[in-house]
Order: sequence, then structure tokens, then C-alpha cells
Amino acid sequence: MPGEQGACAARIYTATVDARLIALDAATGLPCRSFGAAGVVNLLDGIRQRARGFYYPTSAPTLADGKLLIGGFVADGQYVGEPSGVVRAFDATTGQLAWAWDMDAPGNAHGPKPGEVYSPGTPNAWAPISFDPRLGLVYVPTGNSTPDYWGGHRSAASNRYASSVVALDVATGTPRWSFQTTHYDLWDYDVGSEPVLFSLQTRAGPVAALIQPNKRGETFILDRANGRPLFPVIERPVPRRGAVERLSPTQPFSPALPSFAGPRLTEQDMW
Repeated sequence: MPGEQGACAARIYTATVDARLIALDAATGLPCRSFGAAGVVNLLDGIRQRARGFYYPTSAPTLADGKLLIGGFVADGQYVGEPSGVVRAFDATTGQLAWAWDMDAPGNAHGPKPGEVYSPGTPNAWAPISFDPRLGLVYVPTGNSTPDYWGGHRSAASNRYASSVVALDVATGTPRWSFQTTHYDLWDYDVGSEPVLFSLQTRAGPVAALIQPNKRGETFILDRANGRPLFPVIERPVPRRGAVERLSPTQPFSPALPSFAGPRLTEQDMW
């Protein structure tokens, strides 16, 4: 770590399938005892799960401005009120919680009160998180609310931030902008890949950009300072026939970029 000498001056951070965040001395492999509780932070603190294994991290923590950013996997389609999709930042030296982004309860920015938990059932972030040190923003790819295929219980914040890329202030966890890749997602169209940061060359000069593909086969290129599309994005009407609840009348498409959706399936294709 910057400014440190001796044991754990260089560290390896890892997250485990039993929901622990661990710091190891890179030279010896021994736990950094000043981090969390003897080298371990329990990621289940503030998380309520009905059964073991319904919540755990699936991506490495992102080191950003002296903080470790981490989201987590939430079991799909089990029940209403599954574990929270909260995104948390921990001090990389001490393991103390720096902030939490609980979209349904902004008051939980420093953790829930004793006996309480982070908001259950909110969209989670199981893919890797990106970081722009110049802008001071972290880019979070989100999934949809649980259970995945019914949305009648979802909150306004869940509907706003689900299946999106969300830019958070690295210092506070406050959302700065968001771009939704699928509206009112009832198909488990999680954003499952890390937002890729690159410099887009334009006639006016280089622009700090972000590229985000999604499960619908669409690719969106955004200005990473404000989330505005740098290539056209249009809203196209989509089928709503046969739905048992409301569906979004349109979905965003990126017509200037190649689509990876493949040919439209028909009933005959089943056989």
C-alpha cells in the first residue's frame, strides 16, 4: 500500500464464495492482520439471505482511490426479498466500510443500523467494476431485481437502475449518472460484462468513452463523464402481446454499431 513499509506493504486482495474479502501479504501469503478482523471482512454483514449461498461475490474487488469496490451474486428467481444488491467500498488499508450504495435506502451509505439490513431484492452487480481516476468515477454494471421474471413489486429506484451502467462518485458512492440498457427487465438481461474505458478519437479530439455491451446483443458507447451516447441510441417499439403485467413499450437500440442479437427465432426453429 502507498506509504507503507514492512509486512503487507504489497497486498493481494481476493473475495471468496463464502462471502469474505481477504487481504494477504504479497510477499508471504499471510493475512494482513490490520485489515478487517485478522485479514478478513465478512461481506454478509448487513445482508439477509434465506439460505446459505444465496449471496456471494463473483468478481474480484476493484481497487479505486484507496478503496476496494465490490458487489455480489444473488441467487436468481428464488423469492421476493432476496439478498440486497448493495455495492460497497472498503478502505483498502483497514477494511473499514467507506460507503455503501443501497439504491432503495440512501441512508445506509455507512451501513444499516444495528438489527437492520441493506434493502432486499435490489439489482445487484456481479460483473467487474471499472474506475476512472481522472473523473473520480466508478462504473457499475447492474442486473435486474429478483425474482427476475416478475416486476410488480419493484421500487422506483430498482426500475431506474436495473440492467444499467451506473457511474458512482468514488469518494461517496453517490450516483452521478446512469444509462439503462434494458427497460423494465423481465428477462434476466443483466449487464454481465465490465464497462470498457477507452479514448474515442473524434474530429474534435479524444473523448473519454465507455463501451458497454448487453445480453440483448446491443453495444452502447457513452461519454463516461456524463453517460450521454456518443453513437446514436434509438427507442424502438417491442412486442407486448401476451404479457401478464406491464411491459416497456420500447427498448434502446444502437443502430450505428453491429448487433450481436442473431436472427429472430421462430416457432419452427424449435424443431
